[in-house]
Amino acid sequence: MGVLSETTKPQKNPPPRILLMEDEINVSKGMQLVLGEAGYEVDWAETGRYALELVRRNPYDLILADLCLPDLDGLQIIKEAKQQWPQTRVIVITGYSTVASAIDAFKLGTSDYLEKPFTENELIKAIAEVLFTGPADVSPAKI
Repeated sequence: MGVLSETTKPQKNPPPRILLMEDEINVSKGMQLVLGEAGYEVDWAETGRYALELVRRNPYDLILADLCLPDLDGLQIIKEAKQQWPQTRVIVITGYSTVASAIDAFKLGTSDYLEKPFTENELIKAIAEVLFTGPADVSPAKI
């Protein structure tokens, strides 16, 4: 009596998995550090081709997607990721924000759109809102 069996022990959920698509090494290292400290498991892709390879092999809870990668358009990767893993949430991170790219991203199912530079707190808040709240608000006010 008083001993919990393996089946009745509380199960600890694995940390949310994030794919970071970012070609700026210093930015990606900083983001990986911040996200790791916040309890997320982070994979990093410096190129679009490597991001596609990771997306094809792994389900992610969230993709942080830079739109301007050296070899592929980030929107192309978002489209393929959402086709294969529709439940994956996406936050676009870009230093080259345009209304057209925001509209295209939201049409593909992006949950949020952050313009660089952003603070650590803005990033963590956006991720928490996307991962731990209901369906993304894709109202025209967001665009």
